[in-house]
Amino acid sequence: MARKYELKSRATRQEATRQRIVAATVELHEEVGPARTSISAIAERAGVERLTVYRHFATEHEIYQACSARFNELHPFPDFQKWEAIDDPIARFELGLTELYRYFADTERMMAAILRDAPSTPAMHEPFARYQQGFRAIVELLIAPFPSTGTGAANARLAILLAVSFDTWRIMVLEAGLSRAEAVAFQVRLVHCARGFDLEHAAAAGSFSNAEG
Repeated sequence: MARKYELKSRATRQEATRQRIVAATVELHEEVGPARTSISAIAERAGVERLTVYRHFATEHEIYQACSARFNELHPFPDFQKWEAIDDPIARFELGLTELYRYFADTERMMAAILRDAPSTPAMHEPFARYQQGFRAIVELLIAPFPSTGTGAANARLAILLAVSFDTWRIMVLEAGLSRAEAVAFQVRLVHCARGFDLEHAAAAGSFSNAEG
């Protein structure tokens, strides 16, 4: 019995250490970004030796996978599948954008760090690819109920692509100071305008004006 208790106690301590390492990695990724997060920094933040980090995670890829999983538990991606039940394109877009902007607000520090560092950090390529895949699914789901042909179809798609961008959200909310509701309402109006806007004629008119000027 004593032996079983010791093994169980040891396993509990090891799991607690592992969770401290993962939590430290999440914190550092938010604060300084993945590219500037070293194993030594993770070990110091977690209160362990560097070798202890490597005992739990043999490679940076493993620790980044665990970090990504932990962050996703704390900040789950919007449940975009439920939007599919909304047939009205504008209503679906408004709900989807509201939930996406809430996610951006909750994860702003991590999102900014990941988008900046992921392309140059090999260990982040796989987790970032999964994020991009989920993001593409969101875009397609928001675009799906809009007409796929006609003058405004391509324009509406472009307006939606711009609206769901993290950088667009940052400009509107963090720089321009709009509330989430104001930012969503602004983007809904843009999509309305885009659907009735003839981009080809506008470009031709602009080219003509420039030539005349």
